[in-house]
Amino acid sequence: GDDDEVNPFPEHSDSNGMRNSFVNLKENWAIDETTFEQHQQEFDELGPKHGLLSGLQVRETLAASKLPTQVLRKLWDLADIDGDGNLDVMEFAVAKHLIFIAKTSEDGQTLPAELPPSLVPPSKRHLQYS
Repeated sequence: GDDDEVNPFPEHSDSNGMRNSFVNLKENWAIDETTFEQHQQEFDELGPKHGLLSGLQVRETLAASKLPTQVLRKLWDLADIDGDGNLDVMEFAVAKHLIFIAKTSEDGQTLPAELPPSLVPPSKRHLQYS
């Protein structure tokens, strides 16, 4: 309600605010809230450090999709939007969604050439065009 306007803490003041600002960030995002919450739970179970999972931590989860290695390599490149070699919870959700896209493609393993704009988390959109 109206309480939001009087909150003294700016939304983007720190990285830990991610969860709280998700409500505003997820507008126009292809991943719906219920799905995101499932991904977030899985992300947390993998033991992120400072809100990030390393490639090693995510590898088994992504490999469990049984997609070919070259597809998984591409999937990682698409999902690691800021290119830091780790996935935050938004990027992890994107990775999981890309597995779904690949598996539902005609041959069961095709990814888009680049991340569809609807899949780029709103908080990362500035990175796509910078």
